[in-house]
Amino acid sequence: MSHCVVSYSNQCADGNTAIWSICAHREGAEEREHVLTVALDIGARGRYNAMPNKRQKTTQVQRLEEGGYIRLLDRSEYVMKEWMQRERLRRDD
Repeated sequence: MSHCVVSYSNQCADGNTAIWSICAHREGAEEREHVLTVALDIGARGRYNAMPNKRQKTTQVQRLEEGGYIRLLDRSEYVMKEWMQRERLRRDD
């Protein structure tokens, strides 16, 4: 793609950034073509900055826990995997 994503290598190794390559097939082409490279900061948060799979005991987050929202938030990794599978996205490690 003639750009340098190596500058993100430390952030990726630390688990703070993910690099995604968006690819597509041209009509009649056998190989996928790289269209776009995306760098994502890995900092997903739920309501009131709640983090998946971590208990934070602010009053607001405790209310979310009582209402069942935190159970949904904790399933976010599963939901993301299901979405990726449905959309035929894959992660090349």
